[in-house]
Order: sequence, then C-alpha cells, then structure tokens
Amino acid sequence: MQQVNPQVLQNLAQGRPSSLRAVLGHSVESQPSEALAVAGSRYSGRVIDRFFVRMTSNYGHLWSSRFPSGDMLSAAKAEWAQALDGFTLDELKHGIDRCFEQYGKPPSMTEFVRCCKPAYEDFGLPDFEAAYGEACAKSHEPNSPDMRWSHPAVYHAGRKVGWHGLHCGLRGVKTRFETVYQVFCQRVMAGERLSGPVLSAAALEHKAGTKTRTEQEKQMAQQWLGKMKSSLNRAGNAGGVNGNA
Repeated sequence: MQQVNPQVLQNLAQGRPSSLRAVLGHSVESQPSEALAVAGSRYSGRVIDRFFVRMTSNYGHLWSSRFPSGDMLSAAKAEWAQALDGFTLDELKHGIDRCFEQYGKPPSMTEFVRCCKPAYEDFGLPDFEAAYGEACAKSHEPNSPDMRWSHPAVYHAGRKVGWHGLHCGLRGVKTRFETVYQVFCQRVMAGERLSGPVLSAAALEHKAGTKTRTEQEKQMAQQWLGKMKSSLNRAGNAGGVNGNA
C-alpha cells in the first residue's frame, strides 16, 4: 500500500475550517485504502471510503448490497467521487446529516446530491408553495404599511410577476412565479440582502397620519383620565368634609 501524501489531505481542505474527521464523523486511518483515487476529483479514495463507511453504518445491508462485487464497488466509488466533487467539506457534512434525517432507506445519488445543496430554509426562505400562497393572499394590498412578509424575496417575486395576475390567478402565473422566485432565492443564497417593500407616497402619508392620530388619541385619553381622577378626588374630599360636619 502506498502512503498518502499529507499535502493531498491539506489540499482537500482548501483552506476551509472543516477536517475529514468533522466531515465524516470518524477518524481517518493512518494507512490508505485499496480504493483508487479518482482522477479529476479533489476527493481521494480515502474520503470516499469513509463516506461509504458512514452510509453502511447507517443503512447496513440495504446500502452494501448495492455493490455485490469488488469491481462494482470500485466503480460506484468513482461515480460518487465525481458527483460530490463540486461540494465543499462543510456541504458534504451537512449533506450526510440531512440525508440521515430525511431518508430511512439509502438515497439515490441524485437525492444525496440534493441534500448537500443549501436549502431555502437555511436562509429563512419559505418553500415555493408557501411563497406562492403568501404572494397570492397578499396581492390585493402588497404595499400596505401593515403588511408583513415572511421574506423580501416573496414580495419582490410577486412584484416582478405582477400583483394583478396573482390576485386573479391568471393562467401560467404560478409557473412564472416559481421561475422568478428561484432567481431571487439564488440571489439571497449568494449573499445579497434584499430590501423590504417600497411604500408609495400615499401609503407613507397614511402611515404617518395614522401614527399622528394614534398619538393624539393617546394624549386625549390621558387628559380624560386625568380629569376623571381629579373629579373623583374632589368628590371624595367633599364627602369627607360633609361627614366630619
């Protein structure tokens, strides 16, 4: 067996804080495995070996029975190495954890790759169905100062598609909303901070007027309570004087 160059493992980390132990949940053996390192993949056979150990530990025979021969196992590891090559070590660890939570049976490669990708919920984004339902429900008055949106991406997607179409449920509007919402979600997941709804001048004036009226009503209520307390105090004092007399 050939000793693995420590520089290879260092390059795998790519300067990221994750380690192989953190990703795969086990220590890495001091001796390299028999599995071939995959050409063109930054993950060596050692990493893929440990990935297969994790999957076997969790799924048992249901996983290992997929590879009844050594040739099939080697071929499968090569395919998995290529499929996972585009993910960081942190994303692989997250994918393994999410996979074990979501799948009681061994996932397909496509399902596992999906587990490694960031999910909308990781960024506070509602899923498509929830976002579409919210946009439709609030399409009648989307810029109201009292309207609360679960995430600015929902508002901006609805604004881009058109509130009238969402309110009326026009044909094809759901498909258009899905496409546009995905674009805004990708922007958020890439680190962009979307602003909230832009209130119109009329809405801002209404909001300011409502606030002014609320303050005035509060002051009037306090004045009225003050007058009532004064009246009650005078009445009490008068009763006390009459009683003494």
